[in-house]
Amino acid sequence: MRVRCGFKSTQNTRISRLLRRRRRRLPWLVAAAALPLLLASQGDVWRSLNLWSQETLENCAVLKVHDGDTMHVLCGPQSDRPSKLKIRLHCIDAPELAQAPWGREARDHLRRLVRKGPVTVRIIEKDKYRRSVAEVWTDAANANLEIVKAGKAAVYWRHCNSVTYGFTEWKARLANAGIWRQAGLHQAPWEYRH
Repeated sequence: MRVRCGFKSTQNTRISRLLRRRRRRLPWLVAAAALPLLLASQGDVWRSLNLWSQETLENCAVLKVHDGDTMHVLCGPQSDRPSKLKIRLHCIDAPELAQAPWGREARDHLRRLVRKGPVTVRIIEKDKYRRSVAEVWTDAANANLEIVKAGKAAVYWRHCNSVTYGFTEWKARLANAGIWRQAGLHQAPWEYRH
């Protein structure tokens, strides 16, 4: 129980009311400011879990492997409307072809992975160059993950926050596989390009 003693000025009363109102509004203001940040971060998490996958295309033929993280595929060749797609592999960044010998090794490794037969393409999104950013599956193996596992590409953290890719890269680093044998810009192709 609160006992009031003495006389309070009207100025002090006004200030205390104002402070009480602000204290009531503060949690709502913090929540309103934090909500967009929370939703944005959750979007990346869901995207990395492939729950926002737009489309899955099966029985795609690989037409060309450009480099360690880009390829051209033809999906639905038996259908009346086959589609040609330029695919950028999701979550990885391979050394550029000019980064000899690392770029050629990454491209050749990807060619070996996808030459066995038809692939399944799980499209995640479109990038600013209008390429389909996707995971490519051969039989039961994720080609994107296999390239990271072999140490032929790094995880592109700017566009990926998947724990699976991070753990796989960590194991490749520990084993000194591929690009992790020797330090250099081939370990960070995004820095080489810019």
